Amino acid sequence: RDGFDTIMWMLKCKFLEAVTVVADSLGVSNQVSHDFSYLDKPRKQDKPKKVHRTCQRALQAIAWGMQKNDVLREKRDPDAVWMYNHADGTEAGSVARWNLEGGRKTFRQVTRVEAGWICGGMPSPRPLYNLLGVIDADEVWICEGEKATDAVNSLDLVATSPSQGSKSPKLTDWKALDGKRVVILPDNDDDGEKFAVKVNELLQRQAPTATVQVKRLIHDWPDIPAKGDAHDWCQFNDAADAETLRDRLNALPDSGLFCSSSSRDDNEEPPERSYSRMDCN
Repeated sequence: RDGFDTIMWMLKCKFLEAVTVVADSLGVSNQVSHDFSYLDKPRKQDKPKKVHRTCQRALQAIAWGMQKNDVLREKRDPDAVWMYNHADGTEAGSVARWNLEGGRKTFRQVTRVEAGWICGGMPSPRPLYNLLGVIDADEVWICEGEKATDAVNSLDLVATSPSQGSKSPKLTDWKALDGKRVVILPDNDDDGEKFAVKVNELLQRQAPTATVQVKRLIHDWPDIPAKGDAHDWCQFNDAADAETLRDRLNALPDSGLFCSSSSRDDNEEPPERSYSRMDCN
């Protein structure tokens, strides 16, 4: 807060009166000719969000808005929906994906409230995806998105992801991973490396007794494409059974963290990527 807030608190007055008091004290009252009275008017409240009866109705409303804004050609259901739950099993919200032309995609969230569902992101701290599975597991794999998480879960492993993947892991509650063996499985790109660093930092603060490893799919698939993830890896190895793929994931070395780009000078050239453990403290 600033000095005017202090004066308003001490004198129990509004902003305009506080300005006048300061102007009188400085002997510049004749120079204060602006009308500040608009600042004392109550601020316009944000319009409350419409509450929809079901998750599907809320997603339909989002699709209608995207059609209106020419994001979608027609109002249609999302191509994939992932549900998030609280620790007690109640629904927290869902993430939906619409596939767009040209290989693009867009994600939207809806949130469960007391009266139904609203369009918009879940409030922070958000639950982890597959939280109920995470709670009962001794070892958890962390992926960058729900699709990659589902691929790892299909191998009889327990995997999770923060909503919005690598964009905002800080909005997620990571405390459920405390005391567990945790494996971060980043996507094969710079965003994946930044994701691994961010998640590791969050785990240090919120789950300090977790044992954390970082494994990279490039050690099993040298030709993995840029942005390749666990879902792509499973598809590439679709001839292998779940047990074989599970063993190959477990056999990946713990290659540690790379230093984030934020730790380098802006004028410094990024180092050539090598897959050896680095100390980023």
